[in-house]
Amino acid sequence: HLVYVSRGAARLAPVVRSLQSATMWTSTPHRLTAHVLADRSTLADAEDSFDLTRRAKWGCLLVYNATDAAMRPHLSKLGRATLDHPRLAGKAHLFTAPKLFLFELLRHVPSAILLDNDMLFLADVCTLWDQHARLTGGGSPYSVFAYALEQARMRPRACLYQNSSPLT
Repeated sequence: HLVYVSRGAARLAPVVRSLQSATMWTSTPHRLTAHVLADRSTLADAEDSFDLTRRAKWGCLLVYNATDAAMRPHLSKLGRATLDHPRLAGKAHLFTAPKLFLFELLRHVPSAILLDNDMLFLADVCTLWDQHARLTGGGSPYSVFAYALEQARMRPRACLYQNSSPLT
């Protein structure tokens, strides 16, 4: 499961390019399921681009209404407070809040790789998925967080978490 958050001025085209690069590098494109958390502009774009997405080679593309109003009933009290926080505005409001509470918004997805819309693949993403499954025992309630070097403000690293506490 690949998850993209496409809100604000974002369009569906970068997500489609990212998925095309993923299918180009994988020998098993049928394993790919893409979930797009979209706001009004991306939802409209998805309707306009339906023919493009219908002919794609990946397994499945699911676009969800992720406007604030649509997300609110699926969020916990903390999730709603985060969405409404006055200091969480602009880009942080559009992208960070949905990413932080992804597990509440996509409860039916057991595990996912969260990607930026402009991410392009140069290797098989299924290999990353298989490594995650081996690392977590395939189905354990673990999360792996990793940051790109240029986006990490602290020492770059990946952490393995279980039940909100870091494991060593």
